[in-house]
Amino acid sequence: MFRRQLFQVVRRDVRVRARTAPSQSTSQPSTQSPAAMDGAQDWEIFLEQACQAAFLAQYCEAARDAAVQLGVALRSEVVEIGDDIASHVGMRPLERRRFIAQLQS
Repeated sequence: MFRRQLFQVVRRDVRVRARTAPSQSTSQPSTQSPAAMDGAQDWEIFLEQACQAAFLAQYCEAARDAAVQLGVALRSEVVEIGDDIASHVGMRPLERRRFIAQLQS
């Protein structure tokens, strides 16, 4: 018999705060690239592209909502909990396999 373990999902605040004074931040230009600044939405784009590539566009919005509810903050976390996202939105087994294969590719 298999033993099932339950996990509690903890929401995290992952906003990056500047460590400089407000006067210093306005006088110096930002050294971060636009891609680095949009890191918070990177996982959302990745998730949407995976849904589109797996021909599961109907699940894009529900998958994003499930990922937010599960506390995803990084692209690697989407890959780690892809199976949980798929079960949360109610994907069928074949859809689930296609979705997970797209996340891992």
